[in-house]
Amino acid sequence: RGEIGGFGWTLAPQTVRLRDIHLYNLQPGAPVATIGELTIEAEIIDPYALRMGRDVVLKSARLSQAELEILVDRNGRSNLTELRLPAGGAGRVSLDRSQLQGTLEEGRLRYQDERIGWGVALDGLSVSARSGAAKGPLDLALTAGATGGTFRFEGRSSPIERLDLVGRGGVKGLVIERFGMSAALARIRGVE
Repeated sequence: RGEIGGFGWTLAPQTVRLRDIHLYNLQPGAPVATIGELTIEAEIIDPYALRMGRDVVLKSARLSQAELEILVDRNGRSNLTELRLPAGGAGRVSLDRSQLQGTLEEGRLRYQDERIGWGVALDGLSVSARSGAAKGPLDLALTAGATGGTFRFEGRSSPIERLDLVGRGGVKGLVIERFGMSAALARIRGVE
């Protein structure tokens, strides 16, 4: 379930702006994410064609002040399990994401896994992602960083000063190409 606090759009460039977005899990209705603002730029190919369907090329998606909370219980069930995209119409809108570039600014991520007793909270999160597939499985080249946070394991915690990551991700997982972290616990630098 989702709630949108504000909505606006322009025709040139073709842009939709959503504000104060709240996403909830269906069961038990707990908040999963909030987004201060989401701006999507797209191009509708031949918008005045005399047909019901439309071809839409997604150009950019910019999120700001987004907070995401991922919780995994002792049985391995995530609070994201019940999130579903709305059912689409009978092929009336075709989305091409081959040119899509996404950014996140001023984000916050909280991940807690009760199976193994660890979690992380990242503040000042920024992500830049670029799509590599038009209509097939989601394939992204991404760069991410955080300017602070906390790592928790079995009741102990350690502050994170900085985190940097470069990789490729998609529906089937994430391949990390470069990783770096500075924390009170350790300084880590790695390459795949």
